[in-house]
Amino acid sequence: MFPHPGAILCYHSITTESLASESPVNVGLDEFLSDLDLLSLSSRIVPLRELVARHQAGRSIRGLVAITFDDAYHALLAAASVHLQQRDVPITVFTCSG
Repeated sequence: MFPHPGAILCYHSITTESLASESPVNVGLDEFLSDLDLLSLSSRIVPLRELVARHQAGRSIRGLVAITFDDAYHALLAAASVHLQQRDVPITVFTCSG
């Protein structure tokens, strides 16, 4: 499998049985973990700031992936944070404030 030219994956929120959502923009925890497994085959997950800095400096971002989440829903912390820490996966969370 050849490395891709670099990517930013944007997620909205994570769902589980106890943190259900009917919104089609949310992804189930199992599906998200499968995404991480697939990414590990051909990519290196890096912080968004690193991917952007490399791109702005004209350096290659080949094979690099940044993962972002919108809105900082509680489910992200409750459902996915342990898995992200165990896998040492950096993410960027865009939060909204009132």
